[in-house]
Amino acid sequence: MKKYLTRMRMRGTNKAILPYIMDRWKGFVRIRKLISYQLRYCENQCSNVRADLQRAFLKWKNDHEKLTSALGRLPRETLVEIGIRSTQQVGKCSEQLAENQSISNHLVLQRDEFLNYYIKG
Repeated sequence: MKKYLTRMRMRGTNKAILPYIMDRWKGFVRIRKLISYQLRYCENQCSNVRADLQRAFLKWKNDHEKLTSALGRLPRETLVEIGIRSTQQVGKCSEQLAENQSISNHLVLQRDEFLNYYIKG
């Protein structure tokens, strides 16, 4: 790489070789990044915790692509049905959360009353 940089700095250099120099430089950078990625991957595989984290991250990262490709093959009517079912499930979950919140508030009030009764008694 030194050779290519030296040629670039020379004043009498033919400007026609500049694209070749830049292509070589890009190739050098590409290989360097690939090697650093591979070395980091190998280092992470040596540690149990990092290996598990790396596997979980890659699974999480690639699941979106798998889901996108699977949904892309489905017909439009099926996608509409899936959307309607998802909306209904979200509505049921929100109703259930509201009901759970009201039950929780009621239990907190009962606890406070029993606590006051215990303190007075």
